[in-house]
Amino acid sequence: MECGGGGRRPPFLPAPRREEAPVASNGGKIEKFEQLDAWKEAHEMVVEVCRATRCLPDEERFGLTSQMRRAAVSVPANIVEGFKRRGSRDKAHF
Repeated sequence: MECGGGGRRPPFLPAPRREEAPVASNGGKIEKFEQLDAWKEAHEMVVEVCRATRCLPDEERFGLTSQMRRAAVSVPANIVEGFKRRGSRDKAHF
C-alpha cells in the first residue's frame, strides 16, 4: 500500500467523525475535564500509586518510586491536555 499523496484515506482508518461536544454520564454536556470518567479513574490510579510507593524502601525513592509516580501522573495530565485541544487533528495525538 502506498502512503501519503492522493488525498485518499487508507481503508483501515475509520472515516472522520463530525466534531461533537462530549456528553457526561448523567446526560449533560462536559465542560470541565473533572467530569470525564477517564480522568476520574486516572486520578484515582495516581492516588493508589502514591499510596503503594510509600511502602517501597527509601533507597528506591529516586529510582523506582519516582518513575512509577511520574508515569501515573502522566496519564491524567495527557487526558487534560487532550481535553483542552479544539480540533479533531489535535485530539488525535492524545
